[in-house]
Amino acid sequence: MGRQAAAAHCEDGARSRIMRAPLKAFTPPMYLQRLRRLAARLLGRCMLAWFALSIAVAAAAPLVAAQDMELICSSTGVVKLIVKGDEGSSAMGASQSKSGLGDMTVGAALGYHHSPRLHSAVGLDAILPTGRYDKGAMANTGRNYSSLDPLYTLSYIDPAGFNGDLRLGYLINRRNSATDYRSGNEFHFDYAAGWAVGGGWTLGGGGDYHQQLGLDRQGGVELQGSKTRALAIGPNLKYDSGKGWFVTAKWQFETRVRNGTQGNALWVKAVLPL
Repeated sequence: MGRQAAAAHCEDGARSRIMRAPLKAFTPPMYLQRLRRLAARLLGRCMLAWFALSIAVAAAAPLVAAQDMELICSSTGVVKLIVKGDEGSSAMGASQSKSGLGDMTVGAALGYHHSPRLHSAVGLDAILPTGRYDKGAMANTGRNYSSLDPLYTLSYIDPAGFNGDLRLGYLINRRNSATDYRSGNEFHFDYAAGWAVGGGWTLGGGGDYHQQLGLDRQGGVELQGSKTRALAIGPNLKYDSGKGWFVTAKWQFETRVRNGTQGNALWVKAVLPL
């Protein structure tokens, strides 16, 4: 079950997104701006405190119920390679498409097995800027900056029936050194649902939603109207080897985009537990 929980932790965690250019927007009153900044900082601190508390509780769990807690990743974590098949974006009538290797994610998690089919995990992902990036391009397979992502996942896994995953996280973004630009931190959740058809294959669909909570900064200056939001949805196909590694192919399109470019992505993801 440890490998299943690890797979649940890593499934639908691809965070290589199309770079979004901030658009001009109405500037709210100063007191509203301060209230929003305060709320964003408070939420970020609460998420980090919740993550630290979850780790502490998980570490103490063996003292009372060892069978309910298992370390599902080694100290080197889980490596997730995101290989882009094609990624495109459009804005103001213009469009662009790119292909190549996306950013790599490494992470570790503590998993809980509530039943033979219901699992949850609390963990921490680190997104590394390994994908290709061109600051003059509209679409990129990489972001050119690293991020930390404390998260919680809940999965229902039935090898002969319904499979579902929900993943909640809070992205803490670093600065893009090529542009001196730092994207605001953002809340996100990823979702997936499918049906196992035998032989390790699962057919289904899923996507993600993200809402940026903090303003972008460039040269240390906050940029008004820079908070992005988008919903992505599309079909997916997954093969699980039963030996801890699996491969997922997905096509997703974005909708309800605010303050950014809208795009579609076709990509393949391989998850390898170490």
